[in-house]
Amino acid sequence: MKESEIKAVAFSLEHWNPLGDNSVKITDLDGYHTEAIDIISTLSLFSGIGSTADVIDRVLSEAFELPLDESAVQNAAKEIESILKSKN
Repeated sequence: MKESEIKAVAFSLEHWNPLGDNSVKITDLDGYHTEAIDIISTLSLFSGIGSTADVIDRVLSEAFELPLDESAVQNAAKEIESILKSKN
């Protein structure tokens, strides 16, 4: 996993900002860096565990205990897939 991939995925998550206004309440939120690592790791280590959207939903739901809009997750998945393909 490359740092450039992590930064690009974290930037994508930050742009989406699934936490919305609650993001300022999370004191250890590091620009979604940790979540980006979790998403990339899960996708690369456990192929077949589910779609990119499933992984994003699982990681973010577990991290923040919040329901996510399905269409927003799908859009994020497309963007993250594109990022990871272009970084390889």
